[in-house]
Amino acid sequence: ADGKAEITFIIEPIQDIKRFTFEIVGPIRGKITKTETTITYRPDEANETKNFLEPDNFTVVVDYIDTCDDAHTKIAAFTVEQPAVIMLHGILSEGSVYAQMEAHLRSLGFQTKAISYPNRQAIEASAAVLATETQKYLKEIRNGNYYNFKKISAEKLDDVAHSMGGLVSREYSTTELYQDDLRKLITLGTPHRGSVLSSRIRTGINFVLGPLIGNIAQ
Repeated sequence: ADGKAEITFIIEPIQDIKRFTFEIVGPIRGKITKTETTITYRPDEANETKNFLEPDNFTVVVDYIDTCDDAHTKIAAFTVEQPAVIMLHGILSEGSVYAQMEAHLRSLGFQTKAISYPNRQAIEASAAVLATETQKYLKEIRNGNYYNFKKISAEKLDDVAHSMGGLVSREYSTTELYQDDLRKLITLGTPHRGSVLSSRIRTGINFVLGPLIGNIAQ
């Protein structure tokens, strides 16, 4: 339920089918596009009133009559889930800082992954790490590594980022690196308008090194 992922059900031609009906049954919250032999379902995007922490369970039911006029029913079961969460730490930290928060979110039903990136590199370089990690995480989800080993048609993640992690996420989401794979960005204590501490450090460096550099130049 990330507003982008969808699933398509296809009836493949079988010679002994004379006629059939083809429907989705369940708590449908989203858009259904139907042709004679396909149904494409795109769930509503999760929000405060449409969260999927309690997954929507639904079935695709095919009732058909074969060439001997015998009736048959085939059923396939599916679920719609809440989007997964990726978590970024701040400066002088690492992914393990989220251990307690991850445990809490998982107890509520969220799927989470906290990543680590080098602290002492340019924001642009860390954004490139995030670009790789988001696609890696989505691939793991689609391969069945999360959601109790169900393979999920995931296209976007929710991003929770602390401090410098918010700057990394913002850099990623606003540059050519972005792969349209973040549904929501939540930043915690991120200095979006700059940092007073960094200004003081810069001023201190200028105060100490300025005269020295001037003497060397002379």
